[in-house]
Amino acid sequence: MQSRTGNPNLGWEKRKESNAGIDLMMANSRLEVELNYYNHLRTDMIQSMNRLPYVAGISSWRPAVNYNQMQYTGIEAAVTWKKTKGDFKYALTGRATLPKAIWKKYDEPDYRYDYQKRNGTDAGAIYGQTYLGRFANDADALLVPQLFDEVLHAGDLKYKDMNNDGVVDDNDQSIIGNSSPRLLYVIDTRFNFKRF
Repeated sequence: MQSRTGNPNLGWEKRKESNAGIDLMMANSRLEVELNYYNHLRTDMIQSMNRLPYVAGISSWRPAVNYNQMQYTGIEAAVTWKKTKGDFKYALTGRATLPKAIWKKYDEPDYRYDYQKRNGTDAGAIYGQTYLGRFANDADALLVPQLFDEVLHAGDLKYKDMNNDGVVDDNDQSIIGNSSPRLLYVIDTRFNFKRF
């Protein structure tokens, strides 16, 4: 039995980029400021589509197609202070980036609830159960059944029933965090003494 099949219409991923920036030099060239904005759109990203039916005769495999789209935006800034005193020179630089990546188009099932959807959300979003604390007593633990434990008691973890159907299960998973940093920054220094 054939385990994979090709897609003759599969093409290259595409990318559109736009950038704008400004560089300033002040205080007799001792102070430098850089500010940049970027907006990158990746389209036709290769994805094994969940929406497509299984290919006949090939178990649990769907062909790869050009589908997903992701948009990267962000601001990058850098400030440098330089000074010379005799044979001694130094420079202190601080850099920061505020990045963001959003799924503009993402192959996903037809979720019943908006909080489950990936389209329009951060690309690094982490999905899971919303933690509410621990059950105070056994009676509290019996109010909303959770399919992750057979019997719940006081002290067990308590999760939010997002869709208010009276049961905590996979339908209650929503964004609980992000795997991508919101801020990247670095501070670096350079020292020179004569030729060292």
